[in-house]
Amino acid sequence: MNVKSYKLRDAIAAYVGSLKARRKTRSALIAESTLRTTEHWSGSKDVREIGEQDVLAMMKSLETRIAVRSGKPLRPATRRGIIAVWRVFFSFLERERWILVSPMKDVRLKAIRNIPKALSREKIQDLLEALPRRTPMEQRDFAVIELLYGTGLRLAEAAQLDLKDLNLREGTLLVRNGKGGKDRYVPIPARAIEALRVYLMESREVFSQRRDSGALFLGAGGKALSYGPLRWVVQRAGQLAKVRNVSPHVLRHSFATHLLEGGASIVHVQKLLAPANIATTMIYTKVDSSMLRAMMEKSHPRGRRRRRGQRPNRPGSMV
Repeated sequence: MNVKSYKLRDAIAAYVGSLKARRKTRSALIAESTLRTTEHWSGSKDVREIGEQDVLAMMKSLETRIAVRSGKPLRPATRRGIIAVWRVFFSFLERERWILVSPMKDVRLKAIRNIPKALSREKIQDLLEALPRRTPMEQRDFAVIELLYGTGLRLAEAAQLDLKDLNLREGTLLVRNGKGGKDRYVPIPARAIEALRVYLMESREVFSQRRDSGALFLGAGGKALSYGPLRWVVQRAGQLAKVRNVSPHVLRHSFATHLLEGGASIVHVQKLLAPANIATTMIYTKVDSSMLRAMMEKSHPRGRRRRRGQRPNRPGSMV
């Protein structure tokens, strides 16, 4: 491909033009806006001079960049999006022979985790006690909150629950096609069972009069309460209770944190959350080092301090 200039501004124009030529108008707008406003390199810079270290410096700069609208640091999702646009852009330049090799080819993006702060037990109690339970909708919404906090379900998992997945007699719930497409049974705590029983006996039939989709949580006309409305139920509950930063993910995080604080094993919490691996659970739940130390001192034969007057083990003796 013959080009007159290898300046960054010209390379960006070529990339955006290729997207428009393929009628990817939205992608072109996002790419142009992102590439021209990252403000890390001058538009007159030669794209052949941008190396891996330059890219790493650019990625580092995003950690302290301030968003124009909010005046706050960029959200993790926004940073991931910017980096993804640059990665595709450099791949285009490599493919079209503007550069020999993409400077991002061997760059691995560290996971940027947006881990929410768990609500305290007191805040959860305030949230649940403040919710009214008089009307069918209020009883349904209360059951949603109790179930999410009581089981740690993902929002998507709660949205696809069917009535047949619920066994109140045994106090279990079948989660179908969870993370990784796996099914799992989840125990339901007593308070959530009570809230679900009230909803099923007194309120669900109000929503299912016209039709019954078979979903556990129903909305208007008997349709399943989908992802968006379920999220709004949780956010509205936080507004009613005047508890800030309430979301389905915060309830899930609070569920895991409170279990660990109560002495639950990290392995058991992993089974309930069903993440990809136990390392994910450790990061997700932000296990406190003091909690791990207390567990070690309690459980490991060499972790316990000797009581006063207790003879030390002789060298070579068994613990």
